[in-house]
Amino acid sequence: MFERMLDAIKQEVVSTISRVQVRAQPLPTELPEVRTDGFQFMHEEFRGFGDEAPEEQAEPRGPTERPQTFVRGERKVGRNEPCPCGSGKKYKHCHGRLD
Repeated sequence: MFERMLDAIKQEVVSTISRVQVRAQPLPTELPEVRTDGFQFMHEEFRGFGDEAPEEQAEPRGPTERPQTFVRGERKVGRNEPCPCGSGKKYKHCHGRLD
């Protein structure tokens, strides 16, 4: 039954592709004229790639503080261990279930 469905899909795809007609449109020989009236292209002055260091990084930074590591107060419950709520189910089927 599944093979018949696949064969029907293949035949439909082939028949659709065989009926496609490609139409070639000629490319334009001239480019359209670009209008620039009313526009003024201007950039603000940028000084980021010169010999001078940016003002923000000119001050030396102090020692970096490391983030505090999380320490669990209790033992971690494994997925296949009994749930600590006392239901008798595995943790993954009780409170550890992903919804």
